[in-house]
Amino acid sequence: MEILAIVWGEAFAFAGFCMLVVFTVLTLLVGVLTVWGKVMAKQGAKQQVAAAPVAAPVRAASAGEPNEQEKAAIAAALYLFFGNNHDIESYAITMKDVQSPWNDKSYGINNLHR
Repeated sequence: MEILAIVWGEAFAFAGFCMLVVFTVLTLLVGVLTVWGKVMAKQGAKQQVAAAPVAAPVRAASAGEPNEQEKAAIAAALYLFFGNNHDIESYAITMKDVQSPWNDKSYGINNLHR
């Protein structure tokens, strides 16, 4: 019965040490990722300010006739919506029963009928 003898004090000390190591590494990882995120955010903000193009002024939406680009966009959307460019599904499963070593019952593990 000496094999089953456990020194519980040492077991709890080892478990506590392991948990301490895990939480320490996780805390360091959170700190590194937080600092990395702040550095990348500052670097991204610098690049965004330096490379920001001047945008063209946006014209106000008019209640009148749409222009040629708007007409073309509407026509393309309607063509794609009402067009027959999609497959017509029959919703029928067309699997054929093919015997291979992958699904052959004679190769089964529980082959009790010999």
